[in-house]
Amino acid sequence: RDLIVSSLAPQVHGMHSAKLAVMLVLCGGVAITGGVGGGGHGARGGEDDRGGTKKGHSVRGECHLLLAGDPGTGKSQLMRCAAKLSARSIVTNGRGSTSAGLTATAVVTRGEKGTGGPGKRLGKRGEWALEAGALVLADGGVCCIDEFETMRESDRAAIHEAMEQQTLSIAKAGLVTKLRAQTAIIASTNIKQQKPGRKELFDPFTTGFDESMVKISAPLLSRFDLVLVVRDLSIKEWDSVIADHVLDQHCGGGGGNAGDLWPQHKLKEYVAHVRTLEPSMTDQAEEILKLYYQRQRQLAAQEPSGRPSARTTLRMLESLVRLSQAHARLMARDVVVAQDAVAVVSLMEASMKTSLVLGVQNVTQSVAPADPDAEAAKTEGMLLRALGLGGDDDEVGGG
Repeated sequence: RDLIVSSLAPQVHGMHSAKLAVMLVLCGGVAITGGVGGGGHGARGGEDDRGGTKKGHSVRGECHLLLAGDPGTGKSQLMRCAAKLSARSIVTNGRGSTSAGLTATAVVTRGEKGTGGPGKRLGKRGEWALEAGALVLADGGVCCIDEFETMRESDRAAIHEAMEQQTLSIAKAGLVTKLRAQTAIIASTNIKQQKPGRKELFDPFTTGFDESMVKISAPLLSRFDLVLVVRDLSIKEWDSVIADHVLDQHCGGGGGNAGDLWPQHKLKEYVAHVRTLEPSMTDQAEEILKLYYQRQRQLAAQEPSGRPSARTTLRMLESLVRLSQAHARLMARDVVVAQDAVAVVSLMEASMKTSLVLGVQNVTQSVAPADPDAEAAKTEGMLLRALGLGGDDDEVGGG
């Protein structure tokens, strides 16, 4: 797994957690469509012959990721590498995107040429038609939105339905319809910068992700399965490692394990293969996700506001399930085991303001562990003990 994750954007050193999150978005979870009791599964399950979905409860399988951080930390490079690995992808910029460009716009088709002479156009009048936007064009793939904070709030609100219901309801120029937008969204945004001479707003060593870091509304934030903070911290040892990595690339080196990394076409074929799997949950994985969700809700209730934040709503539990299924797909498994749940909880910890188990994580300086099996066993033991499940006799598969 770590070799596959490291093969994503090898020009970006570190950021192992962010790369893992991107790979989970590309793999995706298992969608549930149709009735609650016996609905169809799969990204296209439960659809009728007319391209719609059967009536009933449905849960999306696509995962959404928000990368929030300082400028120059490699967020855009990760997004563009993810777009190259998806079967269908759209890359856009928030500054030049509008609600019509993301959803759909109504245009008038040109009328037929008449006989009124050269350059004149008579005959049938043009008719209104819909032109698909980025989210509709990326149906079944991924849509990458850079500089998400530069979009107007009204334009960002237009994608609420597409992110949760995976559809777009259009009512323009007498055209009333519903378009399918089963699209995974990867967005990047810059965090707020403190004014000169003032104290740092957020301590990167004690605070994970806080809602006040970004200029995004709470309803939109709750629709992102993961929100990772990428900070540009000045640490002498890390700066030296980054400088050596960049200079090796410019000098034709490419790093110590460049020959072991997977090529882009192989990664793309692997992602397409694992997306056909439909892993099912095990009892132990369900128990871990359930207890972690309950602990986060209790922790959020202790905040001064006395109410859960945008990151600890019921959507958080659905996100944990989707991401666990995506991790099982990444591991090419048909079932979601405890190891998948533990790996997802580790990522979710980086998306929360305060850590419940593992402490505040530095996403920028995260690297692949030298001994994945030992690290996975250690993390699982810490998490199971924190949740009151023991964990001394549990075994973890290889990472």
